[in-house]
Amino acid sequence: MLSQEERNARQNFYAEIFGLERIEGSSIFKNHLWPVEDYGKKIEGLRQRGFEDLQKMIVSMPAILGLSFENIDGKIAGLRERGFEDPQKLIITSPTILGYSFENIDGKIAGLRERGFKDPQKLIITSPTILGYSFENIDGKIAGLRERGFKDPQKLIITSPTILGYSFENIDGKIAGLRERGFKDLQKLIITSPAILGYSFENIDGKIAGLRERGFKDPQKMIVSMPLILNYSLENIDGKIAGLRERGFKDPQKLITTAPNILGYSFENIDRKLKLCRQLEVEANEFIAYSFTFIGMSPKHYIPIARKFRSLEEKPTPRAVYRIYRKKDF
Repeated sequence: MLSQEERNARQNFYAEIFGLERIEGSSIFKNHLWPVEDYGKKIEGLRQRGFEDLQKMIVSMPAILGLSFENIDGKIAGLRERGFEDPQKLIITSPTILGYSFENIDGKIAGLRERGFKDPQKLIITSPTILGYSFENIDGKIAGLRERGFKDPQKLIITSPTILGYSFENIDGKIAGLRERGFKDLQKLIITSPAILGYSFENIDGKIAGLRERGFKDPQKMIVSMPLILNYSLENIDGKIAGLRERGFKDPQKLITTAPNILGYSFENIDRKLKLCRQLEVEANEFIAYSFTFIGMSPKHYIPIARKFRSLEEKPTPRAVYRIYRKKDF
């Protein structure tokens, strides 16, 4: 049994590293104050095994200080044998996985596959917390989502595993609230952007009002076209409107309404596209709105594409440019 003096010394040591609040708030730290001299060895050993941000790992799972390296090495090897290509990254994301038995992990992989999840390992990598969900919870969520009009619950869960953590009270409330705010085809909206279930109505209402104040006539339609717009601050949107106007676009709101994903383009990207438009001697508004032409197009292709159209004596419409670019026929 530790003397009070030794306990105090260990507590002060760990409090200095992790903060007294974390030490006092953790039952694991409170009950297991590992020897101070072991701490340096554990940190060095974890670092040698490819783990980074060790303080964050230990705060997430203090019990890691009590695990032997034999235990940790076995978990790394076992995870790799089960198809996890980067066990260290998985453990860093969710250190609690060190506490799961392989019987538990094997059962979860098999059970997920039986329930129609084609790549259980990828699902676990995306959301390691799924290892902590019971199959009763997962089955209930699949059935409940299907009852609510989602034809492929598995696909929805794969897209956003965090949905397993939402109660149906939360999901039903979000569906009802979105409907009240004028959104249609809510299942499609949620399938396209499951993250919307995590947005507060305060956030959504503020974005709808802010977009309307900035001259967008149908904010709901914009959000449906590009749900990620909810992630953009109004300051970001104001900057994009002003920057587009500075670049000669007379009606930035109309352009953004036609192609909301332009909000995600950097001005460096947009400036490159304008350069292509000048080389093709075409209307920039028309081309920028036809976003598929520009996604992933490297500036090195601009001049060859322009030359191709001159040789064909064909008008470089957005659709024609996309056809040439897709075929790499230039």
